[in-house]
Amino acid sequence: MGTGSDVLLTTASQQPQAGKPQNGSNNLLQRPLWLVREQLRATFLPSGYLATVGPGYLPFVWWQAVHHAASSANGVLASTFMLYSVGLGAGAIPTAGAINWVLKDGLGQLGTLLFGKTIAHRFDINTKSWYLMASAKLDVAIGLEICTLLCPPYFLVMGAGANMLKGLAWMAGGSTRSAFNVSFARDNNIADITAKATSQTICTSLLGTTAGLSLASAIGQSIPAALGAYTVLTSVHLYSAYRCVQSIPLTSLNPSRLEALCEHFLDAVPQPGSRAVLPDALSTRQPFAPQQESSTEAEAMRSRAPWKAQQGGSCERATTSQEDPDEPGVITLPGPIELAATDPVVPWPERWRDPGLRPSIRVGTPIAKLHQLPGDLLAMLVDLHQTERHLLIPGGGHLHLVLHTDAEPVHSLQAYLHACLFRRILRKQASSGHQLPTTKLQAAVTASLIDSKLCVPQFRQRLVHAGWATNKIVIEPKRCRGTW
Repeated sequence: MGTGSDVLLTTASQQPQAGKPQNGSNNLLQRPLWLVREQLRATFLPSGYLATVGPGYLPFVWWQAVHHAASSANGVLASTFMLYSVGLGAGAIPTAGAINWVLKDGLGQLGTLLFGKTIAHRFDINTKSWYLMASAKLDVAIGLEICTLLCPPYFLVMGAGANMLKGLAWMAGGSTRSAFNVSFARDNNIADITAKATSQTICTSLLGTTAGLSLASAIGQSIPAALGAYTVLTSVHLYSAYRCVQSIPLTSLNPSRLEALCEHFLDAVPQPGSRAVLPDALSTRQPFAPQQESSTEAEAMRSRAPWKAQQGGSCERATTSQEDPDEPGVITLPGPIELAATDPVVPWPERWRDPGLRPSIRVGTPIAKLHQLPGDLLAMLVDLHQTERHLLIPGGGHLHLVLHTDAEPVHSLQAYLHACLFRRILRKQASSGHQLPTTKLQAAVTASLIDSKLCVPQFRQRLVHAGWATNKIVIEPKRCRGTW
């Protein structure tokens, strides 16, 4: 007789499976098809799919398949033309093989080491950008290999350059792909997702290699035909890479995502009900301007602040009230899925097109560069931030953020809010054709600092509710912090 423990000990394999055909003469054909489908699922998809992966996984896998197939076909074409360039069938194959080995395993690895030393620390910040750039590097390398047939005397130089680029591409692509796998894990199954990604890559690469062999056989040694095929395959390769990264809902906060969320939050802050009054701790620490004038200036700026966040308003109320996150009127931020489609894969052109993102925010600027600013301005700004865990230093057409050595993730959130608030003041002054003198600059930094402190609790709460990992904030290309 069964007991409650019998039910608990029932394994997943003993449970009825969705879509499994039942016994019967009408299901003789359905059962083999079902078995094939289940084998394919077990080979290429993580265990428990869909429940164990994040949204966007299947589109990502599809575009990855296209990406790897196009790359493999292009690679076969390039290898064929490298053999032609050293004299296929003329007794030069052993030499060509030795040279190719040296270039690939020697110079390629050397290039990878040099690349890792100088730039690998940036992978975590702009993961999507580096993945796309890795694809572009691989395509350039393949193009160089194909063109070796045009310049046989320069085979060594062109082949060395191509293999170095390939090493860089493989390093960047592999490093960023690991971050993508982490973003899709929902059941502590990163290893399973990574293993299935390897299976997917092997299968699609085999298909691409087969297509590449057929293509190389049809093209022969025709350079125009080879370049035409290369152009088509490269276009497919880059487009699929772009669609891949667009489908990845990264939950970590990098500079572009954090900046977009700050701007979205500040746009949504409702009109407050009262004006601000400067705290005594800030209003009395004014060694570079008359205290009364500076306090009045800062208060006036906050009373007409373009971001609409002041004491008595939405931000301050959020720190003392328990709001229902789903209540109408409460600020909502886009989550990783909503922002993935609009998150710029390459953020630099976006800054050129959008005046609202200028001056740009830079984190971790070397102290040596900041020393080039006027000494009195730098001393004044350090004094204003004496009790803070970040410094906001405008200069050189940028807003420089320096984090304290003791800064935590919440201080990074406040630093970006501070920079975005201050930038709105600058934008308003620029529209009126006026530049901020030192006194008004001090007041603007003070006013935006106060509002950032008021807004950061609600901003962090809204980020968590939207699904962002506020403990995973990667905004420093290279850790460069200070003490004051």
